[in-house]
Amino acid sequence: MPARGTYARGAKRREEILGVALATLAERGYHATSLRGIARTLDIDPAHIGYYFGSREGLLREVIERWDADLHERTQGLDQFEVLLDALRFNAGVRGIVHLYLSFAAEAAQETHSAHAYFITRFEGHAARTAETILEGQKQGLVRATVDAGDAARRIIAIADGIQMQWLLDPSLDTPALLGATIDDLFVTGTRTRVRPASSSPPVASVDSSVNGGGAYLLRLPRRCWSSD
Repeated sequence: MPARGTYARGAKRREEILGVALATLAERGYHATSLRGIARTLDIDPAHIGYYFGSREGLLREVIERWDADLHERTQGLDQFEVLLDALRFNAGVRGIVHLYLSFAAEAAQETHSAHAYFITRFEGHAARTAETILEGQKQGLVRATVDAGDAARRIIAIADGIQMQWLLDPSLDTPALLGATIDDLFVTGTRTRVRPASSSPPVASVDSSVNGGGAYLLRLPRRCWSSD
């Protein structure tokens, strides 16, 4: 029983550290966040953070994993296009986390970096899920048949990250709109809607021709499909 209690306290402390790290990074940004500062907020020795996470890089990686997990939970039932758009809408409120992600990913390009393999796996996963959505959209007659799913998926992810980098320099940029325009270009004119999994039935939708100046139609789906709540 004492061992179980010790484990529970350790798990709680780990969550506390992760929570403070997330809040500090979101508020102060990547370079202004230190293990000492996080430890000071929690009134613990910085060595405790190393005990639970191994290193600063280990903690930052888990922050990004938690960020990804929150996105996954928030976007259940959406296709990968809407997952990416939801991420950009949400990220507008957590500038420091975006800075962390882009900076940490750039550092991890070094083969010797502890998170190198993690980021390769992360990018491959996003590319695979995006390509899957494109292929399914082609089967449903929504996405143009001439689109190469693999190439388009990589391009969409590159644009999503690139416009967020530009947004850090110019916060007036509407990142979801810029990415959305790129995604819209994949669709057959008049068919823009959520790409359904093969086994799902069509959601009720209404056409709003006012979007994009009356050009390509956007099907307005029920709030359950679009809400990030």
